[in-house]
Amino acid sequence: MLGLEGIVARAEALGASEAEVYFRKVRVITVRFADRLESVTVNSTSGYGIRVALGRRVAVVGVEDVSREGLEDALKSAVAIARTTPEDEKWVSLPRSISTSSVEGCFCSKTAGISSEDAVEIALEAMQGVSEGSSISKPVRGGFEVAVREVAVANSYSQAVSRMETIADLYVTAKAEELSGSVTFTRFKICRSIDELNARALGVEAGSEAPRFLGAKRMEEGIAKIVLHPEVVCSMIDVMLSQPLSAEAVQKGRSPLAGRIGQSILSEKVTIVDEGAIGRWIGARSFDDEGIATRNNTLIDKGILRSFVYDTYTAYIDGRESTGNAWRSLSSTPRPSPNMLVLKPGDSSLDDMVSEVGEGYYIVSTIGEWLSNPISGLMQATVTHAYRIRGGELAEPVKGAVVTADFYEAFGRNLLLVGRDITPLRSSVAPAVALEGVRVSG
Repeated sequence: MLGLEGIVARAEALGASEAEVYFRKVRVITVRFADRLESVTVNSTSGYGIRVALGRRVAVVGVEDVSREGLEDALKSAVAIARTTPEDEKWVSLPRSISTSSVEGCFCSKTAGISSEDAVEIALEAMQGVSEGSSISKPVRGGFEVAVREVAVANSYSQAVSRMETIADLYVTAKAEELSGSVTFTRFKICRSIDELNARALGVEAGSEAPRFLGAKRMEEGIAKIVLHPEVVCSMIDVMLSQPLSAEAVQKGRSPLAGRIGQSILSEKVTIVDEGAIGRWIGARSFDDEGIATRNNTLIDKGILRSFVYDTYTAYIDGRESTGNAWRSLSSTPRPSPNMLVLKPGDSSLDDMVSEVGEGYYIVSTIGEWLSNPISGLMQATVTHAYRIRGGELAEPVKGAVVTADFYEAFGRNLLLVGRDITPLRSSVAPAVALEGVRVSG
């Protein structure tokens, strides 16, 4: 990595009134498998994202040619583009100060040091676990990926800050088959350390769960009470709130939450915190992609909207400070997005929720949440695995319906209970929840 302060100085020498350099280096080992190993790859990439301002004329250029010549060409290109770019009347400046927060647990040296052979062994453990879970289950799809990421940022006002992160990501799909038919079931886990994975246990879970859904019937249409598995809640929270809670979406008229700070938008049982400074969460980091120290921001407190997430640009527009939520690629302008949305747990067990629902469904997994509309608030997903709830207990397996609801009603007046055990996904953390008034359709 070339010295970032020197790169900033060179951009200024070429005519930039302000300059920022974002450096990223990533090494990834990827193992793909089905019922046998399919591929092992090792890939390393690095590059610079260069943002320059000439007054209010701003340009961004990304470059993966990290030689001095490649970087020089990128700097000249960024300055040349800025000269011909129209002025941005809302532009104030790059961050005037950058720093880091104390965030522990983002990096694991053991995980950073694993070899391709080590990665293969982890994949093999997951595959073996599937058959241990059930004699009629076999792995049909899966992957293990371990990444080591280095990020650094410097600008005209501050010296460089840097951070190191590790991510271990494993998923395995098991297929259970008998004469009457077949069914698949997928389990996955993403964490900071390979010591947290327990690949064999993940495989056993996938292998043992798949047979339970053999012969699953279609869900009945109508209005129902449901319990959502924590991972389904994570997906819903991510899809329905990540955009509306972004200050950029609010300022551009793309958020239903505009003008609602201080108002009740969800049930008083709902508190959502953007935990960007809790290192075990995958979205956490010691500083964001502009070099602003991250922190834990309460966005919704007992149902009341308290804050949006900001980068420096959107914060200047609203007369605020950045909340440490800038995200970017090498060639893109930083934009604000939540680091890690955490729905705080309640005090209900799964048994409590099933009992409270009485008659309805326990939805274990879904697909298609991304077809929901975060602007209108329409939440929807296709159920792939669920159980009928009958008489306050889990009954036969069911599948194959689409569930829809207005998100703000579902997690507002129609929220019955919030679970006490949380589960993390990639960019959100949540417990199970029990809802009423959800439409089930074929």
